[in-house]
Amino acid sequence: MEGLYNAWKNRASMQKYSAFAEALEAAYEKIDEYYQKTATSHAYTFAMRKIFIITASELVINIQRS
Repeated sequence: MEGLYNAWKNRASMQKYSAFAEALEAAYEKIDEYYQKTATSHAYTFAMRKIFIITASELVINIQRS
């Protein structure tokens, strides 16, 4: 999750991804929110792993289509 957070946060400030900046900011803020929850519950770790793999794949496909 840290890698995904860092990648999206960095891209949100790049001119190349300016059209996606708002969505990327919302995404990395949400990742941070759930990452904080993984510190208190292993259930979040397992649940978020599956969700972020699917979400990240969909985002990459949507960016490639643009």
